[in-house]
Amino acid sequence: MLTRLVFKGATEAILKTMPLRVPQIISRPITTTPSLAFRVGGFGVRAKVSEKHVHANPQNTTSANKTAYISYGILTATFATIGWYVYWERQRHKIENPPETSEEITTVLRKNETSQPIDNTKWRLETNQIGFNNPCEDVCTAKIYHTNGGNNRFYVGLYDGHAGWQCSQRLGSDLISLVDSGVDKISKNILPTPDGPQEVIGAIERAFVTFDREISIEAVKRAVGKKPADKQCFSDLLTALSGSCAILAYVDVDNKDLYIACSGDSRAVLGRRQEGGKWTTLPLSFDMNGSELREVERLQAEHPGEEIIFKGRVFGGLMPTRAFGDARYKWDLDLQSKVNDAFPAIAREPPGGPLYKTPPYVTARPDVKYIKITPDDKFLVIATDGLWDRMSSEDAVALVAGLIDESSRKEDKQTVYVDQHTGTHLIRNALGGSDEHSLKTLLTVPPPLSRRYRDDITIAVVIFD
Repeated sequence: MLTRLVFKGATEAILKTMPLRVPQIISRPITTTPSLAFRVGGFGVRAKVSEKHVHANPQNTTSANKTAYISYGILTATFATIGWYVYWERQRHKIENPPETSEEITTVLRKNETSQPIDNTKWRLETNQIGFNNPCEDVCTAKIYHTNGGNNRFYVGLYDGHAGWQCSQRLGSDLISLVDSGVDKISKNILPTPDGPQEVIGAIERAFVTFDREISIEAVKRAVGKKPADKQCFSDLLTALSGSCAILAYVDVDNKDLYIACSGDSRAVLGRRQEGGKWTTLPLSFDMNGSELREVERLQAEHPGEEIIFKGRVFGGLMPTRAFGDARYKWDLDLQSKVNDAFPAIAREPPGGPLYKTPPYVTARPDVKYIKITPDDKFLVIATDGLWDRMSSEDAVALVAGLIDESSRKEDKQTVYVDQHTGTHLIRNALGGSDEHSLKTLLTVPPPLSRRYRDDITIAVVIFD
């Protein structure tokens, strides 16, 4: 009904503003009927005919009829095309068998659950994801590496894509192996320091920066220089132009060393139970975007005297200040020009226009936190910003704590405990909890419209005890 009204209103607006007004054409000697109704793309529009003009200028009857019918034909074809396109898009993106009952809602929420033990420990990794883009732009990967020296290394990474899924998919395929390659080279010579093993932190930082330079700059230079461009060139270009935040947890399983590397606005928090059963939240990352004072000050120090952050975004466009890809914010002016010349279909000026002077303005260099896991540390929650847009870090820790420790649950009409899986438990309560109407509504709005109401949500929970 809404679509019908919109198109009917648009049609009437066009009729009123056309250089050659359709009502004027109709007023010529086409018919003696006082009004003429015609259909445009399936929507009814009625144009009034003034009787006093009927049979006026009889010599122009043939040309007037031709002009009128041509105008009707063009208008009808245009709106029919738009109508069919909208219908096709709605059919393509519609959700098959949208959930109606509590059981169907639960089925949707639990569809992507995973749960697996971590090596030979009592630890467990639980993940879940619900996508609202089509395709989902979030990626989650986990790997464990066994070494001869007994230094088993566990990784779990979440990659929150934007402007496409290509960059996050590439990170999911390659980032962990690249990080582990660097960690493996120095793992036998780690020297503990008061701030944590700096050699490992350095290896993780180098892996992030090196990989981002490869996908954002080096691969694009090769694509620009290749004539003619092949499929790989376009694939590399799409990876560079899309972007992805990344958060990676690395655990030295045997030594209980935990590293969190974050580039972007995904987040990691630790749930810690103190003596007396009190739960506390330990943040292990901070949101790297244009609303974070630390990031604004960093950019000001790196680009003194330049205006960079507008309305909490880099040049008013990109929200995260650290990310992989997003190459338009990293290329120098020479490479920007070469890309525009080689691929004119995507040619555009740099972000910020004349304000773009000393790139890169976005970096993938992560902030890396290190802690030693203690018996008080019970679980780690890592999630993309789709979750944090809907709840705080403290809320997430309280929800997981309440699931594994019933005595810590607080009376709350909105919160429900119907899922045993921590990831599903968080997603359900983020999307409405006990309010099944809100849950059903959010789960049934199809993409791309759904993106206006919520983001992809991907969660990984490492349960230590």
